[in-house]
Amino acid sequence: MSEGRIAVARTPLACYLPGGGIDSGESPEETICREGAEECGFVLRPQRLLGRAIEICYAEEEQQYFEKHSTFFAAQVVGSTTKTEADHELLWLIPGDALQVLSHGSHRWAVQQLLKDPPTHGC
Repeated sequence: MSEGRIAVARTPLACYLPGGGIDSGESPEETICREGAEECGFVLRPQRLLGRAIEICYAEEEQQYFEKHSTFFAAQVVGSTTKTEADHELLWLIPGDALQVLSHGSHRWAVQQLLKDPPTHGC
């Protein structure tokens, strides 16, 4: 959260919290740092675990359901870099707006966890 706002990545398909799949041998903390750079151009410092969630999602492109396992962290933006995913637009939203636009229930749940115990400085 930056000054009461939450980073949301808007793609042509949906709106998500920044993040993505874990590469082989990568920790969840390393993943959020890599994905934050790729999707938003952030250099991130993971601060605390918000929780883990499992959600059943429908993939339109594959026309099938899958079980999505997610680990959510609060993280502080400590710098910037060049993002590599051109179709991701960064939005800084107030929590209520983020809850309205996020496409996955697990992402809305993670925002609610953050709001229960907000950081005292940057996230």
